[in-house]
Amino acid sequence: MSERYELKAGLFLLCAVLLLLIAVWLLGEERQIFSRQAEYFTEFADVQGLAEGAPVRIGGITVGRVSRIGFLEQAPEPTVQITLLINTEFASRLHADSTAAIETQGLLGDKFLAIKPGKAA
Repeated sequence: MSERYELKAGLFLLCAVLLLLIAVWLLGEERQIFSRQAEYFTEFADVQGLAEGAPVRIGGITVGRVSRIGFLEQAPEPTVQITLLINTEFASRLHADSTAAIETQGLLGDKFLAIKPGKAA
């Protein structure tokens, strides 16, 4: 009789671990954690409530995320530097004359970084 309970407990534990792995994979895919990413920087005088982890979009498509927000120490005026992680598959769409803007989405006013790609040189 105890072997039967051990088998049930083992199957339950196996199912729980499998569900946990699926959840981690789905969340990682949504947040693009497992994608190859390149690091880019941009600067603003005011980040207007933008937070680390906010999406970065080009043409409405999420191509990365904000990884760090901090003050630029060498600047004479208070300047905020934003570090972006952009998926390498979209990095070719960014050029030297690309521009970034902080925009709002939804009724709650969640912030994201919108990039307008420039022209290829």
